[in-house]
Amino acid sequence: MDGEGRAGQEQERRRLYALALADVVRALGLRVGLGPRYDLLKDHRVLVKVFEGCREGMVLPAEALDALARAAVYERDPSYNRYYLDAAMNAFGVRRVREAVHALLPTGTEVERAGVERADYWLGGLHRRYPGVTAADPALAASPDELRDPALPRREEREERAE
Repeated sequence: MDGEGRAGQEQERRRLYALALADVVRALGLRVGLGPRYDLLKDHRVLVKVFEGCREGMVLPAEALDALARAAVYERDPSYNRYYLDAAMNAFGVRRVREAVHALLPTGTEVERAGVERADYWLGGLHRRYPGVTAADPALAASPDELRDPALPRREEREERAE
């Protein structure tokens, strides 16, 4: 692909990322002080607010799942996309978040497919635990099994080994 094509793809990724971040702000009711000259993509205020919300505890509405999944896909840096995924996984569970992220694959652009691959790194089940992060709708809430570290055996498995 030529340089002009890559530049166009990057411009489109930035546009979609800005839309996803605006949806995160709206869905989570974040106060980020956006002014007319504010560049949502240069400043990580939204990311910081999501992280602070995770530490302090927050209740996520259903529409936050898609918004956080898209923000994670369009965020280029895997160190940063993790914050969106951690919030979503704690509230909705790994399976639902994986489904939301992978929903972009069938019709996704090259940029979106790459973003899904970056997000998949964190969707392996290991994520930061934030017990105060929950889903507003109990039907969408993560089950205890989804929040369990897959590397640790379940209590029943430990008891069987002990016998």
